[in-house]
Amino acid sequence: MKLVTIDAREVAGRPGVLLDTGTILDLTAAPGSLSASQWIPQSTVSILAAGERGLEHAQNLVEQVGESEERLKAGGALSSLAGTALMAPIRRPGLILISQAERDGFSASFIKSPNTAVGHASQIRMHGQKELVAHPMFAAVLGRPLYQAGTPIAGAAVSAWTLVVDLAPAQDSPTDLEAWRQYTEARQFPGSLPMGPALVTLDEVANPGALEALVRINGVLAWTGSLGPSADACVERLASLSQSYAFSPGDVIAFEADAVEPDPNKKIHSNDVFSVSLGTVMELGFELAD
Repeated sequence: MKLVTIDAREVAGRPGVLLDTGTILDLTAAPGSLSASQWIPQSTVSILAAGERGLEHAQNLVEQVGESEERLKAGGALSSLAGTALMAPIRRPGLILISQAERDGFSASFIKSPNTAVGHASQIRMHGQKELVAHPMFAAVLGRPLYQAGTPIAGAAVSAWTLVVDLAPAQDSPTDLEAWRQYTEARQFPGSLPMGPALVTLDEVANPGALEALVRINGVLAWTGSLGPSADACVERLASLSQSYAFSPGDVIAFEADAVEPDPNKKIHSNDVFSVSLGTVMELGFELAD
């Protein structure tokens, strides 16, 4: 299942499902139309946090779309992806953590503000920068709390995967504490973490590291390869991180690849359109503006 957050009058948006037909089902509007369960999910996180029950409820609504498609369209519960504005699939994650790959025997992680997250097809301001570097990664989204856990429990806490792009000014890797502070603070501007377009549940993608990713700039293929480590390696990293971090449902942990050749990190400029796709599963895109 592909869970999305529809941009709406509600501050937190509305949860929906991106269907294989390229249409989006608004889950907050669907229950009344479909005479389904009384439980109306208020967010994508509430669906994940409800575990199998939440996903089964959403799936039941999806399965009834065919027989009620015209009625749902007329009622505004079913719309096209192209015609639907999306927020980041998790409107305000409690924690966004970027887990960097090990370099020279050293690995580090850093937090990005929830205010950096924006959705698919967003227009992102450059904030005075002449160029930015785009770091595409996939990320695990948690469906249950996690703290000081072993690998099996960490694996069970992962409920979905999504795509993220960490945007930052072009700069060298930090070599000391002051450089590290500047390195992380430069990544906190609004819109510096495009995310989505969807949260893809494990029944659809068990191991995103095995899928071929394609990066395009202005429609031209700029890079292809694997975006990150295997799912097992991600879970091992997650278990290690949980020794220090107390995670909650809806937290997002992005994983940088251990070794990627050629380099997928691309410099982009004002008016560039950047996109990254993960197999045929999902594609995240955005445009830069002054």
